[in-house]
Amino acid sequence: MNYTANKILGPVVYESTDPYQFTAEEINFFKSTLKSYNSTWGPMASKDNKVLESDHFKKVKEYVEQHLKQYVHEILQITDDVEFYITESWINCLEPGKQHPIHTHANSLISGVLFLLPEESKLASPLVFGTDSHEVFRGFEFPYKVMDYPYILHEQGKLVIFPSSTAHAVPYNRDELERWSLSFNTFFRGRLGVSGVNAQEAVGNRLTLF
Repeated sequence: MNYTANKILGPVVYESTDPYQFTAEEINFFKSTLKSYNSTWGPMASKDNKVLESDHFKKVKEYVEQHLKQYVHEILQITDDVEFYITESWINCLEPGKQHPIHTHANSLISGVLFLLPEESKLASPLVFGTDSHEVFRGFEFPYKVMDYPYILHEQGKLVIFPSSTAHAVPYNRDELERWSLSFNTFFRGRLGVSGVNAQEAVGNRLTLF
């Protein structure tokens, strides 16, 4: 039987190609955040959920915000009068033999992950996307002939940005080294509704947040 098949919809995942170069002071700072942490499941996570507000991470925050703006306005083509801003940010540390189970980020529109440590390792667990290999039957795992989850390798200084509703996980850390990352969530200020190109021909609800 003859047919054609095309993947039409799906989340856009953004990767930086200019890795952030961490200073020794920045590395010491994010390690110190886990003196107080939550570890009831998955990785250890800093209780401080505003780490990017620290003066120690000022340049890191600038790097993240510049890429966030590119993702919002150049990739997603959201108009410039809408601003996405970081609402919370925290440090994760995945110890050897542990995993970060599949999850999404609630109360957020766009999320991101900045890979911190190890500096170089071929065994560091990647960031994996999807609840099933097609991201269609969310919440169900069928026995597929081929399980080919899209993933992004853990490389120090790389920033990954994606819609917060996109399911993602980190497989078991098979390295002897801890896997460190910074995660963040966002929300927006500005007008929500139909605007921009062809707005006069479209119908939609409008909401403005300040």
